Amino acid sequence: MTLRRTILFSFCIVAGLIIISCSSNAGQNDFERQSLRTPSGYTHTNQKGQVDSSMVDPDDWRIAPMFQGYVYVSTPAYPNPVKSDIVTIELQVTGIQAINGMYLYKRNVNGQYQLLSSQPQAPLPTGLIAFSLNSVSLSDNNTYAGAIGLHRVFIYDNNNNLITYGDIKVE
Repeated sequence: MTLRRTILFSFCIVAGLIIISCSSNAGQNDFERQSLRTPSGYTHTNQKGQVDSSMVDPDDWRIAPMFQGYVYVSTPAYPNPVKSDIVTIELQVTGIQAINGMYLYKRNVNGQYQLLSSQPQAPLPTGLIAFSLNSVSLSDNNTYAGAIGLHRVFIYDNNNNLITYGDIKVE
């Protein structure tokens, strides 16, 4: 009887871990699908990175399920909106779990991803990780006029797992 209970208990533990793993993957997959939606708003920030609480896009700068508790966005893209200037995004890595590099991408009109900035260190040190990019780089033809509009950027780890995404408006 004890052996049967031990086997049943072990089975329940393994089944529970599998279910948690699958729901975690499902959550990550759903998050990545949501990131592919057309941007419809942006979080308004000033030159110092302060967020205008009346102009927050709830879809911007959320953290993917597999990175929650390990990474958070300390300062969303700023300034936002931006003219022909440098935009900065700051993330905080807690160090609880090793994050192998971070890469900032945009998606071109043809659907291809283009690397804009990287922090390839593996594992990343704990603390602040900052990405800076020229707003002109959001254009497919590398011009200010071509950059005007709303652009979604994506931050991935070295294993192509989406960490966060958000929108930048170029005026």
